[in-house]
Amino acid sequence: MGQLISHTPTSPTPPLLNLPLEIILAIASRLSSSPVSIVALSLTCKSLFAALECHVANLGAEYREDLLLLLEKDLGARFFYCSTCRQLHRFTSRFTPLDPCRTFYYWYGQNSSCNLWGSFLPNTVSPYTLWYVHARLVMNRYLYGPPKGLPLESFARPAWVAGSLDLGLRWLQTPSARIVQGELLIRFSHTLEGRASILRHAIDQGEYKICRHVATDPFKPAWTSLGLFMTDLMKHRIPELRKPEEEGNHGTEPDESLLFRPCRELSRSCTECSTDYVVTIERAEVREVVKQSWGAKLDFSGPFADGWRVTIVAYHQLGRCRDPDDWEWLSLSGGDNIKFGADGRRKYSGRDMALYPPGSIIRKWEAGDSRLGAM
Repeated sequence: MGQLISHTPTSPTPPLLNLPLEIILAIASRLSSSPVSIVALSLTCKSLFAALECHVANLGAEYREDLLLLLEKDLGARFFYCSTCRQLHRFTSRFTPLDPCRTFYYWYGQNSSCNLWGSFLPNTVSPYTLWYVHARLVMNRYLYGPPKGLPLESFARPAWVAGSLDLGLRWLQTPSARIVQGELLIRFSHTLEGRASILRHAIDQGEYKICRHVATDPFKPAWTSLGLFMTDLMKHRIPELRKPEEEGNHGTEPDESLLFRPCRELSRSCTECSTDYVVTIERAEVREVVKQSWGAKLDFSGPFADGWRVTIVAYHQLGRCRDPDDWEWLSLSGGDNIKFGADGRRKYSGRDMALYPPGSIIRKWEAGDSRLGAM
């Protein structure tokens, strides 16, 4: 009986490699005005690399970034471009704003010389930390299509957030995101509710903010979710959250009707960064969400018919997220009016209210299609 001999099927030779070498070199000559394209062609297989090796060797350092950006577009399901070290780095689908420690330590564990280029924290004590890496990867999905980058939905994860390091009422923080005219926008709905005196205490003693410059309370330094001490001074407090004057009520128990002044959908803007927000304070039937002790689960009590609800809907324009020195990203993630210049880049000196007038970011959000970028 004859012995069976198995043959491993071989892949057919690509038609391009069947061309004479002279034709391949002529193609390379046509690409001479775009050295990066020649390198990209050489990386398709070993045979072309051998044929075009001399062209690759002559590629100047000034083309390195262009080449890596081209490779990011092609390999974007696993890699993204880092503008700090000018290399491609791996990422995983577990990179989410609600797991900042994973992103932080995964990144620095492999790339200790790199910089995450700051983060956007909607408030100092939130577990939600949006690094530049997250924003770039979401825009990669929008620009290059799946499976590149991360889906827009990775931003839209609600969380119960402490108003301070203290125990007590929890804010419900609900994010959503859109890409409008090629720019990333993110919206946070911040909701806090409870009986009047408890709600008043939570706001006055809290350390909650909606951007680096606007707070719900008189700002005090706080620890972030990564254990970093924040020293940014709040420049503005939301005026609607100040306690109304208790005229004619001195020396008596505070009248709960005087602890808040109701308002509905009042539109305001941060004068420092690309943030607009809308404030609503209203009487409502509420539930109180409280953490009674460290390590304990959240305690839900109520409903209480005589409660108050505070809702702040904040709109932030993060920009194209192609460069961590873009104004929008710097204004949301950087410290007070960063400088550098000539030309170590960075910059940012506050919001140009003529270019970004009050309410313009809200209007841009409302004009956008929520389906854009949801890939």
